[in-house]
Amino acid sequence: MKPNKKEVGLRIKDIRKKLGYSMEEFGEIVSQSPRSSVNSWEKGVSIPRKDKLEKIALLGNTTPQQILYGDFESYVHKLINEKSRYKVPPQLESTMIKTIKEQLPDIDIGDDMEILKLMNYLKENINPAGKEDYLEYELFDEFESIYIAYGNSKEVAKAFVYVDRENKAFHFAPTPFSNMSLSRLYVFLPNPELNHYILNELADFEMGDHPIIVIYDLEQTENKIRVAHFKYSHTAERYEPILDIDEIKKIGMYPPFVKELRKEERFRNS
Repeated sequence: MKPNKKEVGLRIKDIRKKLGYSMEEFGEIVSQSPRSSVNSWEKGVSIPRKDKLEKIALLGNTTPQQILYGDFESYVHKLINEKSRYKVPPQLESTMIKTIKEQLPDIDIGDDMEILKLMNYLKENINPAGKEDYLEYELFDEFESIYIAYGNSKEVAKAFVYVDRENKAFHFAPTPFSNMSLSRLYVFLPNPELNHYILNELADFEMGDHPIIVIYDLEQTENKIRVAHFKYSHTAERYEPILDIDEIKKIGMYPPFVKELRKEERFRNS
């Protein structure tokens, strides 16, 4: 993530002001830099070279990374807004960031991929279920047996659902550029206390109490296609992923969903 030059300039100016230096004095201390250079830094026109940035950080009792990006929480917030398509409420986001820093104190500004993976994991696992997670289904294409899954408010189409009556399976894929990640279903489905958010309305399709569920998704951090097949285990009394390759092949995949995800994968990586 690139630093915001204007914000960097404000942080440098704040350091100089707190120390009580004029631009000329500050520039003299920082490797004999002219007043014009200090002025350019503070206005966000340019960023000091590495050696000068390190001296400014030393004077301000901070680090070069914090001058460039601010504190860890601010950095992660900007990272999420720039790199992740899926948001969480501000209070929950703040809690998640603090949890990461407390549990992994060595993680820091610049560890973008690791931070995004951890935030996604926490979002999927600790973000409490709400009414928008409850899915309702409406017919979209009778010929292709395609339905749309809506949240409780029915304001946003969250997923397409292909109904495969032959295999008693429901295939879920995100709608194009949806603001919902179906990775949340990976958490809900195996949990008997949560899977009703997905399954309750599926009873109307009269395909048995525990139909097979196939989830197609584009992993948020690395933008890779994932397809997972789930079936109900009467022994464990919950949904579990199917690991047998022959069984997965028998159920198969719905090619149009894979095709659309490949298009979005190319779009996101372009």
